[in-house]
Amino acid sequence: AVPPPSNVAVQRIEIDFVTLSWTLPVEPVDEVIVTVSFSADIESQKVREDRVANSVVLYNVTALLSRTQYYFAVATRVRNISSVAPSTSATTATPHAVQNLYSEADVDILRWHFDTVLFADRYEYQLALGAGSASIIVADNTSTVPIVLTDLVQTTLYSFRVRSYVRG
Repeated sequence: AVPPPSNVAVQRIEIDFVTLSWTLPVEPVDEVIVTVSFSADIESQKVREDRVANSVVLYNVTALLSRTQYYFAVATRVRNISSVAPSTSATTATPHAVQNLYSEADVDILRWHFDTVLFADRYEYQLALGAGSASIIVADNTSTVPIVLTDLVQTTLYSFRVRSYVRG
């Protein structure tokens, strides 16, 4: 029988990847298989299987969704015989929120800045009249600050929203 890897552990969690580590058995193996699933029953909701070199003991599972719980199973294979270690799980991180958002109002200009660590793939800035839900996208996919809007009407109430997205 092929011994499974041991000490499978999550080393790092980010918004779109998880780093796993494990200890390989002393006996040589042909390959290591990392299975990613949405369920503790690994095969029932399998997302994918990554085959990695037989010497790898630290692996980044990439292209994951943020704020999502994943289960990981690591197996060794010799010829057509596999042995799976007990699975481990991790929930990917939440994108960092925009912080310290403020505006500087002039006669017809709205200028804003924000301080954040830019972990999102895309930022979308929306402006609406009043508190209404109908809005226009005034800037998309930029982290450049400050952002300036001109030709606004005095004494008009505007709502402003910043959204951050990870992978679409």
